[in-house]
Amino acid sequence: MTLSAVDLLNAWEVGLDQPPPARALLLLAAAAPATAPDAWAAFSIGHRDMALLDLYAALFGPHIDAVADCPACGGRVEFAAPVAALRVDPGPGGAAELAAGGYRLRLRPPTSADLLALGEVADAATAEALLLARCVSVEDGGPETGQLPATVIEAAVNALAELDPAADLRFDLVCPACGHGWEPLFDVAAFLWAAVERWALLTLRDVHQLALAYGWRESDVLALSPLRRQLYLEMAYG
Repeated sequence: MTLSAVDLLNAWEVGLDQPPPARALLLLAAAAPATAPDAWAAFSIGHRDMALLDLYAALFGPHIDAVADCPACGGRVEFAAPVAALRVDPGPGGAAELAAGGYRLRLRPPTSADLLALGEVADAATAEALLLARCVSVEDGGPETGQLPATVIEAAVNALAELDPAADLRFDLVCPACGHGWEPLFDVAAFLWAAVERWALLTLRDVHQLALAYGWRESDVLALSPLRRQLYLEMAYG
């Protein structure tokens, strides 16, 4: 699973005005055209994120370098990891049943289609409630999901996490400035898109500079390997 420079640049341009879940699906559909876009949207978030990790490794290499802001002092914490160490078995990804608090629930892991259906809900509590209502149903004529006791909702949330363990990737970090420890969520889709955006802007700069120096078209520049492109830039401007 990978993308040519032309296809990656096209996917980035199309995704600029898309919400984050749609951007992830756009990249996957472009990298694996044999899989229907609707199929990617129906995969659990964990299955999707493992595919996005594979795509990141194919495009940018087998290691990630990232930063996080310490919630205690605001200091910047840098961390790195091999992509292989982040891989988690996403599990079967199918539906399951849960008995809790006298209720029988049917659950399925959230998907990108669910995230897209939420739209731009800014309030985290509202978004969680809407997502829960889409992924959890009460059998035997029970109440709506939002009317369940808090203990039953908590059990459902925990069960959903167990159904899709790859959807909750976290790093164990300690701030070197204040010593605070925390486990931030690693958003694979956002991390990959940020890497694609940085690459796209640098690539367009290279196209601009080589077009000025040699009169080449964009397709000429994108056809060059990164090494040859850098050598031409150094000869033209070094």
